[in-house]
Amino acid sequence: MADPYREGVPILQNDDKGFNLSFTRLNYHVKGGCKSQPKHILHNLAGVARAGELVAIMGPSGSGKTTLLNILANRVSTGKITGQVAINRQNAKKVFQRHGAYVTQDDILYGDLTVRETLMYAALLRLPFSMSHKEKSKAVDELIEMLGLTAVKNSRIGGLYIRGISGGEKRRVSIGVEVVTSPGLLLADEVTSGLDSHAAAKVMDILLNMTKRGTTVLTTIHQPSSQIYQRFDQLLLLGKGNTMYFGAAEHAVHYFANLGFQSPPGWNPADYLLDLVADETKHPQLIEDFQRSDPNQRLKSLVQEYHPRDSKRDSTEISAPSSFWCCSNKTPWLYQFFVLSHRNIVRMIKNPFNSLQMLVSYLFSAVFMGALFADLKQNADNQLTLCLAFMLDVFGINAFFAVGLFMQDAAVYRREHRGGYYSASAFYLSRIICLIPLNALVCFGYTAIMFYWLNLGNQEPNKLGLMFLINYLTLETFLGMNEIFGVVCTRFDTGIVTAGVFNTVQMLLNGAFVNYPNIPQYLQWSYWVAFMMYSMTGVMLLQYNDTPAGQEYLKLYGIQVWEVDTCIYVLLAWCVFFRLLCYICIRIFCRK
Repeated sequence: MADPYREGVPILQNDDKGFNLSFTRLNYHVKGGCKSQPKHILHNLAGVARAGELVAIMGPSGSGKTTLLNILANRVSTGKITGQVAINRQNAKKVFQRHGAYVTQDDILYGDLTVRETLMYAALLRLPFSMSHKEKSKAVDELIEMLGLTAVKNSRIGGLYIRGISGGEKRRVSIGVEVVTSPGLLLADEVTSGLDSHAAAKVMDILLNMTKRGTTVLTTIHQPSSQIYQRFDQLLLLGKGNTMYFGAAEHAVHYFANLGFQSPPGWNPADYLLDLVADETKHPQLIEDFQRSDPNQRLKSLVQEYHPRDSKRDSTEISAPSSFWCCSNKTPWLYQFFVLSHRNIVRMIKNPFNSLQMLVSYLFSAVFMGALFADLKQNADNQLTLCLAFMLDVFGINAFFAVGLFMQDAAVYRREHRGGYYSASAFYLSRIICLIPLNALVCFGYTAIMFYWLNLGNQEPNKLGLMFLINYLTLETFLGMNEIFGVVCTRFDTGIVTAGVFNTVQMLLNGAFVNYPNIPQYLQWSYWVAFMMYSMTGVMLLQYNDTPAGQEYLKLYGIQVWEVDTCIYVLLAWCVFFRLLCYICIRIFCRK
């Protein structure tokens, strides 16, 4: 019976016209507990996805669907993998990097950008640098029309605090950012998860339209409707990591009926198949039956046809089947930097809440402390010293927000970096540069209010400049340190707690609460490696180092009588150190 969804769809089998993916003898083991044996997740899997085909990977939860897709996309960094994966009879790794795309199960997008902006930035970063901006813009408009997003192209994506587009539309945007380069091979993980039947059908229609253009599509799907099931060309049915069936999707029900497992009348084929393989007591029989079946013999013939004739051949010998498929045209670093900077600025303008929150927080702190310490009488120097310490501690308290913000950015970076959008250095440096004006403006206003209200530094303008520089470097150093926790910690609460511990240690070691001579000897080393000590020393020198009485007061507090410039240089070194350390963490923790 002809499939109405597949009429006129060419199944390209010529390597020069598309990409054919094959895998054979694929096994995957992961470590168990401390003393337990390694767990065998995937068992001797094999399969073929030809150009222009839509291949569905189905199975109950825990059957290994997503694990298989991640292995095919070279996104598994732990455990032991054996077997072969090939694209056009070549080693798959480098081919997929250049000509493949991967749509994740989660919609990891910036909620403050519109649909068109999101797709446009993906096009600017991924399409060939030789293409003009006008050509890229035209390509994005055509993609929006293909995705059925014309009506919402100027609407925000939306998120936790921003009202945006629907879940189905968001899923189509997630597909769009990956297929903007017209990849020859697309892997999609649970693209209909969480969507209603109408939205799920629209998403599957997009994948179907891509196969009509010759793209090879593999998608994992949990429980498709009968209409969606009819769209599949091939079906790989898994049960606990074993192949229960591989072959034409329309023949699957008939295959199991011949084994004695009749489908109840009127049942959705997908529901019937999932119920069948969910019964683990039937697995041994189903595995054995498939090994002896005609579909398995056809699968072996296909694997032999599309797998490497010489498995030792190096993948660098691959030549692209057609320039149409090439989706790894690396853009220049400076171009990446400017595009990412533009995106960061647009996001700051569209979502001013974070900037406004930061501004109000610092201004309130400055006004409150100014009013509280403005009329000091008894023990004025001691109280003013505590005021200066609190002035610096405010930077550590307000730096907590950097953890959450960077976690969001790091999640998007992971997706985009794996897709080859840009380099880690362009991402991180553009982010730092774009935040400098805001940080400097807020810090200057905060410092100026405190400086003139409390008559600090005898209100000498040059001392205002030096105090602002110390405060600004303190803020940037705190931000750099807290962003590291935003990268290393995968949970928001863990990141906040960890940042809180380190920020508290820095604030306690600034020298105002416990001066150096009173610190236990076994902890005195921590005084010298606390950057807040240099911040506190710098502002204390600006306030007290001009008079003999002031210098005596500094000695009483155990403050080192240095040049203010020395404190600034040390703070700058700490700031650069934390930024470099954060960059290294991005390279290490965000790659896999």
